[in-house]
Parts: sequence; structure tokens; C-alpha cells
Amino acid sequence: KLTEHGIIVSTIELVPEVFYAATRNAAYVGIVLCLLAVGLVGPLAFVGAGAGALMAFKMTGFNNDPKIKVLPFLSELRYMIDAEFEEPAFENGISLV
Repeated sequence: KLTEHGIIVSTIELVPEVFYAATRNAAYVGIVLCLLAVGLVGPLAFVGAGAGALMAFKMTGFNNDPKIKVLPFLSELRYMIDAEFEEPAFENGISLV
């Protein structure tokens, strides 16, 4: 979006929300499987399953959040990106400070 103060670029991937939900659910299943492997095999199971468990914990928060980049025409202009504004000046909660 071209504004009088600069350029605001926001990108979002057009992937269905079902994909993100399936990835989060698979991560929860992976966590349970890794913990079962530790219970059955012992702590040595974390040699192989530890990386899977750590990655599964990271994948539980997998979302499709928009990526916003602000390119002001003047470097001294400051933008604030926040969704809590009463009435944001621009889309995606961006306001000129």
C-alpha cells in the first residue's frame, strides 16, 4: 500500500487453515509418541527422538500470520505496528507515531 509517508507491504500465504490445524495436531501426536518412546526405551530414546520432540513443541504454535514490512520515505518517520489501536491509520493495525 502506497501512503503519503511511505510504502507498507503485507504478505500472507494463501494456504488453507486446515493445513495449519493438521500440522498442529500432528505435532501433538509427535510429542506423545516421543514421551512414550522415553517411557518404553529409556532416556537413550532422546538421542533420536529428542530432536523430534523439540521440533514438535515448536510446531504446536504454527499459524499463518501476515508479514508486514514498512518502508518510510523519510528515515526519521517512526511507524508502530499494533493491533490494539482504537482506529489504525492503515490496514493490519499500522499507525504513524
